[in-house]
Amino acid sequence: MLRLNNVSPLLCAFIAFVLITSGCASGQVKTAPQGYKVEVVEAEGLAPLGDDLGLARKNAINEAQKRAVESVVGVYVSAASLVSKAQMLEDNITSQTEGYIQDYKIIKEKKDNDFYKVSIKAWVKSEDLSKKLSEMDVNPKKYGNPLMSFWINEKIDSQSQNSHLAELSLMKSFVDAGFVVSDQKPQEYYSSASAILNDNTDNLQKLKADIVVIGDADSTFNTDQGLGGLVSYRANLSLKILMTATKEIITTKNTVASGIDINKPAAAKKALEEVAQKVSIGMPDEVLKYLKERAFSSIVIKNVKDIAQVKKMINSIKTFPTVKDCWVKNYSEGVAVISLDLKRGALDEVSKMLTINENFNIKIANSGKYEIEAEILSEKK
Repeated sequence: MLRLNNVSPLLCAFIAFVLITSGCASGQVKTAPQGYKVEVVEAEGLAPLGDDLGLARKNAINEAQKRAVESVVGVYVSAASLVSKAQMLEDNITSQTEGYIQDYKIIKEKKDNDFYKVSIKAWVKSEDLSKKLSEMDVNPKKYGNPLMSFWINEKIDSQSQNSHLAELSLMKSFVDAGFVVSDQKPQEYYSSASAILNDNTDNLQKLKADIVVIGDADSTFNTDQGLGGLVSYRANLSLKILMTATKEIITTKNTVASGIDINKPAAAKKALEEVAQKVSIGMPDEVLKYLKERAFSSIVIKNVKDIAQVKKMINSIKTFPTVKDCWVKNYSEGVAVISLDLKRGALDEVSKMLTINENFNIKIANSGKYEIEAEILSEKK
């Protein structure tokens, strides 16, 4: 047994501290459960020195863990969102660092002037972070603030109307959800909604809208019996929501609702408003979900070695003159999917820049209108 006779209390405290820290630093790192995705990153933490050396060390370790988590978050979130959503990220992720650290190992630690400095290697739960970021919806900018255009043909008792009641109600539901509505109407360019569906994607660009909502709303007399002098109308609304760039149908709806009022014109209009409100429930969220998954151009890069290479690739792409911003949509098993927000130009310009970037030798397997498939051959020295 080690005896500390005739040793000062201060020295005893110091020896105890060294034994504790040595045990922590040399402890084995636990492996993540099989199939669980983690990223290994290195990070550094600083904490002011005070009277309690152990507390300063603990704070420095906590700070290093926080920096490790932030490092992985920065791969999945655009630069603009790191600034604009900083408080949300702090509240939901970086303030809960321990939940995202699988384990860590101290690489180096020392006193540095008035601070205690710790360098760690951390195993960060990237899968958990990716899911949390998706749930938080931290980057609505990713969806491009798409312009929307509406064309709902309205009829009452088979007679065409110019009231646009259903159209305005639908439009309001999207505006309230943060969408932007184009001031140009599809009617300015097309004689019918079906003509939009049959046109090609190049011609559709004249709509100056990323998304167009087209449909028919019919309000017909139902009954005036047993309603105490009131009148009932029944309205049917069928619509399609279309991406003009790809002609993909985001969703289709067909809904029925009734309206009751003191006379036929009022009841007919009431039914149109009711059916539009009914069909709009959850529809902006449905469109947002689609945009999250598919709206932006992307680069699929194979043969990615680790998260460090992903970061290096992101930083390289951000220097391309046509790229406004980029972020990782997904990274798994050596394949990174990088979403792009372009300033101008087509995706083939990005493809050319990839082949001459200064960090990697890259082979382009395919370059389409909305996606580039590439492979890292080697890292440049």
